Amino acid sequence: MAFLSTTEATVILILSALFVAFVQSRKNGTRTLPPGPSKIPFFGNLFQVPVLRPYPQFREWALKYGPIYHLRLGPQDVIVLNTAEAADELFVNRSKSFSSRSPPHVAHDIMSAGQRLVFLPYDREWKVRRSSPLQYLVA
Repeated sequence: MAFLSTTEATVILILSALFVAFVQSRKNGTRTLPPGPSKIPFFGNLFQVPVLRPYPQFREWALKYGPIYHLRLGPQDVIVLNTAEAADELFVNRSKSFSSRSPPHVAHDIMSAGQRLVFLPYDREWKVRRSSPLQYLVA
């Protein structure tokens, strides 16, 4: 005599996994991010942004939340900059914080053992490796 049927066990397992994912997404949301519109769990603002013409909605949110606000499009966090001054402040004055990206794990670590110049983060090692081939090309 089984305690749960297979269907009941599957439903409980799926609901448990969804609950854990929801709790983890709420825990990751404790970072300091700019304000933004309310989000739907798991989808964020994905269904609130029109696909063909997103800029009128972005402008409306800019009037409500200011020139810098936060969206969540599925699993991806998006920071929207609506003024040239905001973009200038972040990309020119604070460029050191935003000029690198996280390397893809498979391409960077597994396939090339971290040796590919294309996938290196923007730091001193990248600058040294970038200048090395230039010395031979210029000379």
